[in-house]
Amino acid sequence: MDREVGMKQFTQQRLHDPRIAELIGKIHIHMDPDMEDLKKRQMGMYPTKITLTTHDGRVFSAEEYYPKGVPKNPTSREELEEKFASLCSYVFDKARTKELRDAILHMESLNDMAQLTRLLMK
Repeated sequence: MDREVGMKQFTQQRLHDPRIAELIGKIHIHMDPDMEDLKKRQMGMYPTKITLTTHDGRVFSAEEYYPKGVPKNPTSREELEEKFASLCSYVFDKARTKELRDAILHMESLNDMAQLTRLLMK
């Protein structure tokens, strides 16, 4: 519904949203033995196939074999930074988030880890 999955999609308010309950009712999960066999044979592979059938009968399908973030389907730096900022926004303001991100990205130049842990304290 939001074209993203993050913390805000799992609030109590969202979990009780009737539009989401309606959408969930349209989802049917079926195990595909061929996909399960692939998963067993190939370490790190988590094959998934999604098929969407519209009210007018059109069918759309996509397959993904490796989840986002594994070496065969890496997450870009931009994606990582966006996710980091999104998650930190529940605890820190933008300035603290940026300071924390910069400390993590340049961790090797910190004098000691206390610099990093101070940034993690609210």
